Amino acid sequence: MNTEYLHVLWFNPDTDCEPRFYDVHHPLIPATSDAINRGVGVFETIGILSGRILNLDEHLERMCTSANRLGLRSIEPDRWRSLILQSAKKIADQERAGLRVVYARNSNRSYLAWIAAFAVRDPDALSKGIKVITLQRGVRSDAGRLYPWLLFGAKTVSYAVNMHALEVAQARGADDAIFLSEDGLVLEGTTSNLIAYNKGAFITPCPRTMSILPGTTQKRLFMLLEAEGKKTLETSVATEALYNSEGVWLTSSVRMITPVVSVDGNRVRFDPGLTDWLNELLARSAV
Repeated sequence: MNTEYLHVLWFNPDTDCEPRFYDVHHPLIPATSDAINRGVGVFETIGILSGRILNLDEHLERMCTSANRLGLRSIEPDRWRSLILQSAKKIADQERAGLRVVYARNSNRSYLAWIAAFAVRDPDALSKGIKVITLQRGVRSDAGRLYPWLLFGAKTVSYAVNMHALEVAQARGADDAIFLSEDGLVLEGTTSNLIAYNKGAFITPCPRTMSILPGTTQKRLFMLLEAEGKKTLETSVATEALYNSEGVWLTSSVRMITPVVSVDGNRVRFDPGLTDWLNELLARSAV
């Protein structure tokens, strides 16, 4: 999936100064920023469908939680909501787009904030399914609960491990990777959550007990599925269960519901009609 950045809305979270839009190539971040030098910051990527926003409340809630976990000053949700709406309105002419919302600490304990807007140029590129491989995350499935200082479950700008895992997967001929725990359970994708369909139930690794980031798209989709009378379950998922599932998807804010067609070279069932229905269900919830 190809994206093209369009503009950046830059604002000072320490003051009430008027935010300003800039070209994406305009230099804005100080070389001394802790966001760059130490990875001290949090972010969200929000999907936009023709100006309508997917899961805004869930993104704001998760961003507040991540900021608190990282020890950043509390976010003012109403101000951020207003700025996100302003940014989304400016790209309402784009059928598929996104906003990358960043809140980070400067070296002098002040703060930086910006919202970068981008367009998705080939939204249907993943609709026929992707190949994934599994990679060890090197932690127990309950490491996030036992060792909270590892910041599992916080969406921070320290994303090098995830990006390198994605590169490893692509170097091995796959499109993406799914992390596994040392005790043999499925965790999450490099930039996504995982959902499987088996025996009439949609299942996903439980974000409350596993070392994963709670997914905004997964959470919203499960709410919508339950409203449709479908069974959902947050539980432990073994790798072998993926091979026998009636469907496997990676969920994220911009890619939405992406079908998986093979795991470690093993073919996985792919139902195009079910995938289309899931994406349509999610798209209708955008506001």
